[in-house]
Amino acid sequence: MDRHSSLWASIRCVSPLAILLALSSVAIVRAEQPTAAGKTVVDVMTLANQLTSDIDTLRFHMGKPRNTAPPVDVANVQPREVYVQALALRRNTNRLRFEFARDRSTVATKPNEPMNYDATCRLIVAAHSDIQHVMDAFEIPHSPPLEPAHAVDANEALRTIVQANRQLNLLLKQRVPPADVFERVTVGVGYAAELLKNVSDPEPIPVTPQFVAGKKPADVYRRLLHCFAHVKAIAEANGVAVMDFYVQESDLASVEPSDVSHLASLLVSELAYLHSLSPQPRQPHPVYSAGDKFPAHVFQRGGILEIQLQRLHEATKSGKVLVARQEAAP
Repeated sequence: MDRHSSLWASIRCVSPLAILLALSSVAIVRAEQPTAAGKTVVDVMTLANQLTSDIDTLRFHMGKPRNTAPPVDVANVQPREVYVQALALRRNTNRLRFEFARDRSTVATKPNEPMNYDATCRLIVAAHSDIQHVMDAFEIPHSPPLEPAHAVDANEALRTIVQANRQLNLLLKQRVPPADVFERVTVGVGYAAELLKNVSDPEPIPVTPQFVAGKKPADVYRRLLHCFAHVKAIAEANGVAVMDFYVQESDLASVEPSDVSHLASLLVSELAYLHSLSPQPRQPHPVYSAGDKFPAHVFQRGGILEIQLQRLHEATKSGKVLVARQEAAP
C-alpha cells in the first residue's frame, strides 16, 4: 500500500456519521440568500433563548452541572456560520432524544436550502422539539414563554447557540468521541484536496505526518485553530467573508472534546462553502467509520489538513483564484 492509499481508503466507504455530515453539506454548499419568510437574527435569538431556558430546566431536573465556560469571542459572524452551529445543536438534541426517549426525529435540513436565518430558525425549532420530547417523557414542565429578543447581532446569536451546545454536552450520556472529530477532519481533508486540484497542486493529499502519542484535546484544538486561520486568509483573499474567532492561550487549558468538535464542524463547513464556490466543484469521496481513535490520531489527521491549507494559502498569495463566482449577499 502506497503512502496515500490508507487515507484515500478512509475517505471511500460511508458510515452513519458520514451520512449525517452529508446531510449538513447539502445545505453548506448553498449561498446565504434571503427567502420570502424573511426571518432575522432577532427571530433566531428569540428561539435560541427559549430553547436555552428549557435546556436549563432539563439540566436542573437531571441534576447535571451548569456550563461555566465563558462565551466564545467572535466578531463579524456570517449567517451561514450561525446556521452551522444550529445544525450542530440539532445533532446534539437528536442524540439526547435517542439516549433518553429512545427515538429520533428527522434532521431538519432541506435539499439545496440556503444557509440563512429561515433555515436556522427551522433547526432551532426542531432542536427545541427534541428537548421538549425528553421533558415530556419525564413529565417535566416546559419553561414559561420569554419576551422576544431585542437588538442583537449574529455574533450574539452564535455565542448563545454555542453555549446551549456546551450545556447539552453535559447532559449527554456519551460525550463526543475523538472518532467523530477524526471523521469530520477527514471530510475537511477531502474538500481541501479538491480545492488543491483546482490550483493544479501535484500532491492534493500530502504525506501523513508522524504520529505523536499523548496529545490532548487542547493540542488538537490549537492545530485546528491554525487551520481556521489559514481558511480565513484563503477565503478573504478570494472575496469571501469569514468570522473572526479569538482564543487566548490561557483558554486552551479548559478546552473540552465538544469544543474541538464544534471547531472542526465550523472549519469543515467553511471549506465546504469555499468548495461550493469553486469552478465545477466535485464532491470529495465520502468518509467511513475509522473505529475508535485517540486525540493523537485526530492531531495527526489535522496535520494533513494543515499542510493542505498552507499550500492553498501560498497558492492564493501567488495569485491563484479558488472562487469562480461571488457569494450571495446575506
